[in-house]
Amino acid sequence: MTAKKSDVIIATNPALLNLYTGHKTVTWDNPGLRWANWKELKARYMLWMTFYPMPIDPAERNFKTVYLSRDESRFRILDIGDPETRPDWK
Repeated sequence: MTAKKSDVIIATNPALLNLYTGHKTVTWDNPGLRWANWKELKARYMLWMTFYPMPIDPAERNFKTVYLSRDESRFRILDIGDPETRPDWK
């Protein structure tokens, strides 16, 4: 996976991701509540990078997992698709 520079990425640590990659980022928090806003921003990917394991949300099964770590951190990248055609977070 190679994100285009124009892609907005939703991340648990958006400042760190922006400093490291230069991508536009927004904070990951409550996808069900923020979904419409993320569509307006044309966010394409979700990145979970935390120091503690986060359980995988059942709604993630509706989207393509681009990367999933093999350790307990559950670091992962999700391609949530084209904002114009992707399904809602359920």
